[in-house]
Amino acid sequence: STLFPYTTLFRSRDKVVKTGCVNTFTLSGEGWSDEAVNAHYAGGKGTKAAPWIITSAEQMAYMATDMVSNSIRYYKLGADIDLDGVAWAPLNNVEPFDKFIDFDGDGHTISNLSVAAAPYASFFGVLYGNAKNVTFANATVTAEGNVGAVVAAYVGTKDDLMASCTVTDVKVKDSKVTGSVNNIGGFV
Repeated sequence: STLFPYTTLFRSRDKVVKTGCVNTFTLSGEGWSDEAVNAHYAGGKGTKAAPWIITSAEQMAYMATDMVSNSIRYYKLGADIDLDGVAWAPLNNVEPFDKFIDFDGDGHTISNLSVAAAPYASFFGVLYGNAKNVTFANATVTAEGNVGAVVAAYVGTKDDLMASCTVTDVKVKDSKVTGSVNNIGGFV
């Protein structure tokens, strides 16, 4: 009890955590609150009807951890986001580029995006999904030895799902993209 004072939190019928042993427990999700499960976002459930709401740079940065291969994630901005001081890593920049996203900026602005020398240097990397209703302002993207742009280095992948990728009402203002290769774009 002194070494692990919270053993009562882990009781499962007659089982108690024992030191020096392998302890196995099955926990149901019953009674877990949405707030505990989705503590990384300001709200939502990650569904099409109730996307995760992002209101801070920290919540936005968590998207990279949250995205999963062969699964769609729904996000919506609930405020303008200032990424000043954040070294942004593109969300989907590792083969097989299969992290599907539906991102709604809801008319908000992402400012001061900074991406330096990352594969597929951009906000999304390879946009495998949909982006809409967002403005990128004062972005600085440096693509060295690879493709780069502010919004996405590529839109879609070479498989059939490429047709489902869309970019709607997305704007880029007062931004700079530099690189040492020919595949550089201001937008995508």
